[in-house]
Amino acid sequence: MLYWTCSPSKRLYDSRSSTLALAQAFQLTNETVANPGILGVAGNRIGMPNSRGISSGQKRCPTVANGFVACPQRLFLDEPISGLNSASGFEAMPAIKRVAQQKGIIVIVTMYSPAWHTFSLFDSTLLLASGKIMFYGKPSEVAPYFSDLDHLCPSHTYPANHMMRIIKADIGQSGADCEHIAAADRVIKRGTQNSFALAWQRHAESL
Repeated sequence: MLYWTCSPSKRLYDSRSSTLALAQAFQLTNETVANPGILGVAGNRIGMPNSRGISSGQKRCPTVANGFVACPQRLFLDEPISGLNSASGFEAMPAIKRVAQQKGIIVIVTMYSPAWHTFSLFDSTLLLASGKIMFYGKPSEVAPYFSDLDHLCPSHTYPANHMMRIIKADIGQSGADCEHIAAADRVIKRGTQNSFALAWQRHAESL
């Protein structure tokens, strides 16, 4: 939660892990504030609907940063760049990945039809349709995988957009979309449910 009377930098400091010493907390807060999207508004009041403050898009960055300063082992982000302008969105995901790598935090992101420069930053991609796993692997494996299943990625089309087109009938309509759903069901990657669950279990046991 962002308190309207606080600045982003103050809110980040308040969200720090209780196990951090004061000096470490100040350092981590400053490192997080220095990331794109936060630096320009770090000292401004957050505000609320009837009290002017930073924009809704600018609020997205300190909200994400709050998760990092708490020093979690895993961080879940739902559409973290939604509401940002194209320039801020372009900078935000590399910044998120950089901080995650520096702090050793596993970040799990949900995103609908990401741009290619964002999609290519992911270490692994999990694609769902109708509650089923259609693909799990590296972003670079998406196009070859669907091509092997007779879903060749057209020229000048991003693989992320291509795979979303394949499963767009997941919303559930009728007629031609029913055929599309049937085609989507046929490209579900066998065994990925078990391999994904096993990988998660092994990671949890290694902590």
